[in-house]
Parts: sequence; C-alpha cells; structure tokens
Amino acid sequence: MVAWSDVLISYGSLHVGKGVARLLREVDRAAGRLASPVAERPSTWIIVAGSVGFPLASVFLNIRRPYSDILMLIGGFLSTSLWDIAEEMMATVQVAGARMGQPTQQAAQGQQQPSGVIY
Repeated sequence: MVAWSDVLISYGSLHVGKGVARLLREVDRAAGRLASPVAERPSTWIIVAGSVGFPLASVFLNIRRPYSDILMLIGGFLSTSLWDIAEEMMATVQVAGARMGQPTQQAAQGQQQPSGVIY
C-alpha cells in the first residue's frame, strides 16, 4: 500500500519539475532566444544538465530520503522535455532539408508529398 507521503512527494516533485521547465522557457524569452534554434537556447542545456545531474546527485551524493527521491523525480520530469527538444530539432532538420531541394511539380500544385522523402 502506498502512503500519502509518497503520493505527495511524487506529485509535488513533478509539479516542481514542470515549474522549472516553465521557468526555463521564461529564461529563453528574457534572453531573447525563444525563437532561436534549439541548441542556442539556455533552457536546452539546463534541461540536459538537470536530466542527468539531478538523478546522479540523488544516487552519488548520499542525500537522504525523501530529498533524494525529490531530486530523482525532478530530473526524471526534465528528461521528458528531451523528447520535445528532439522533435523540434528533427522538424528543423526536415524543414532545412526541404528548402535545399527543388520543389517538385506535385508541391507546386499543392499536393502532399510522401512523408519522409525530401525533394
């Protein structure tokens, strides 16, 4: 059976992680980097560092529970942002690749091209 304290630690940590992710978006906005490529945003590198650093700190720094659990869960939440970063980077690469090629007759007529093929 799960104790209420475990539920509160889990939920609270995830909400703190979401708050950190949201705060990092504001850091990008304040730095004028919100529209910059993903690799040039401060939030990208802080998320990567937090995704790796928080869980490692919870394991190797001998932090007692529940604080080690909190660090681990915040790092785990931040690591889910890595999917968003990867998707955004892939979309940027696809758009850049599409601009390099010549448009086909289908594209000129507005017909959809097969996915995964860059013309």
